[in-house]
Amino acid sequence: MDDSALSKLDTIDLPAGRAAYSTDTLNKLTERMLTTDDDLHAARKVLFNVDDNWRPPQPAIGAPLGNASVDRVLKIVDRFLMAAQNDGSSRCRANRTCAQWVRFNSFGS
Repeated sequence: MDDSALSKLDTIDLPAGRAAYSTDTLNKLTERMLTTDDDLHAARKVLFNVDDNWRPPQPAIGAPLGNASVDRVLKIVDRFLMAAQNDGSSRCRANRTCAQWVRFNSFGS
């Protein structure tokens, strides 16, 4: 990016909270990668003291995404999986993984 584009980006005032946290995180990662030979993975490990297998916490399958159609289906899937889990179904683990994939790839996620 040229200097004028970068200066325009600097004028963006993000609200406190998730957006500010994300901006701070990206700045830290960028600085680390520019000043060392670290790639994103290595920089994340060093800056945030996480191991190779760390993953961000996943919301519950039935948690709303803000899209009424998707939320309705996720609620149904969550109820089905909870019933299967309470039944001791051996397919529950595979079904839950599938539902998490659907949630991750749905609108608004």
